[in-house]
Amino acid sequence: MPHDKPPGTEPHHPGDRSSREDEEEGAKAHYADPDLYDRLYERRRRDVSFYRTLADERLGFGAPSAVLELACGTGRLTVPLLRAGHRVLAFDRAPAMLNKAQRRIARLSRSRRQNALLFRADLRSFQLGTKVSFAVSAFHSIQHLVSDEDLLCCFARVHESLRDDGWFAFDVLPPHPAWLGQRELLWDTRTFRHPRTEARVRQGTAFSYDPIRKALHIDLHHRIESPAGQPQLAEEVVKLCHRQFWPGELEALLDQAGFRVLARYGDFDHEAALSREELEDPAATFDEHIFVVCPKR
Repeated sequence: MPHDKPPGTEPHHPGDRSSREDEEEGAKAHYADPDLYDRLYERRRRDVSFYRTLADERLGFGAPSAVLELACGTGRLTVPLLRAGHRVLAFDRAPAMLNKAQRRIARLSRSRRQNALLFRADLRSFQLGTKVSFAVSAFHSIQHLVSDEDLLCCFARVHESLRDDGWFAFDVLPPHPAWLGQRELLWDTRTFRHPRTEARVRQGTAFSYDPIRKALHIDLHHRIESPAGQPQLAEEVVKLCHRQFWPGELEALLDQAGFRVLARYGDFDHEAALSREELEDPAATFDEHIFVVCPKR
């Protein structure tokens, strides 16, 4: 993980790849097809176990409270939280993702279904009207908020929704040197089955980093693999965009929003919590940066 200044100081222009229109598209396009989304990430389970355990720990020793889940997507975490016996208030701004989450919840027992409330809202402007003891935003969701202003709006809404002793847990993907510049399209060696057609699909990835906005633009190429000797079949490109956080930036924003950091982790294996210095050690490599924060007293 790099620890000096973000590379590049070139200005960008309204028509560049780094425009705010691209950022907005990169926060929406990846979530238009919930079945494909679930197929791509069906093996991602470690974060689910991690956050479910955190919810058990926080809510098992305090006053009864629902779990607030920000950007719940297709219910990948929502359903396990409900199965664990929690009440869950979950929202997302993508109608297709919410519909898929609702269908998954509908398969649960009646008592579990009654513990779920799904609603459509934006990370920057949601309002609960109640307070909870545990809030969670999984799978790098807050990184779709590129500007400091948008991040502070989100943190303010979370702060308003938490009890004084509440916890807010979330993860971000740390910057990687290979991503932070123009890079040629690279194709995965493995393929996956399309969830509807069962055609073999190969995914390729290309990155473009905007150092001014600190936005990493990602093009996900999905190419249907044709049989050997046959013409190449269709290919689509799905845009994704993530804010990149440099050392100290996220902590400063959390502090400004009225939070203090309780714990940091470098993975989802429930190893000992790390200090800020350990998490930002240039010699260390972490797949994730996981934060547990609470309102400052």
